[in-house]
Amino acid sequence: MQRGNPFIIKRLNKLNPQNIAITIITAKEQLIGRLNVINRATSSNDLVFAYARLKDTLEDLNNLNVLTFS
Repeated sequence: MQRGNPFIIKRLNKLNPQNIAITIITAKEQLIGRLNVINRATSSNDLVFAYARLKDTLEDLNNLNVLTFS
């Protein structure tokens, strides 16, 4: 979904958005991955791109239902 896969988007569009969720663990893993890319950036261009992807991920997570850990 986050990468714009048309097959996934088509399937998700058939569902009620309230029935779509990810776990908080998945959210954490995505954020850790984004931060790792930022920390490994070797050029200013890589860093700009990495921060842009972090921003995109934060916006995506903000628009998703995130299930709590229990």
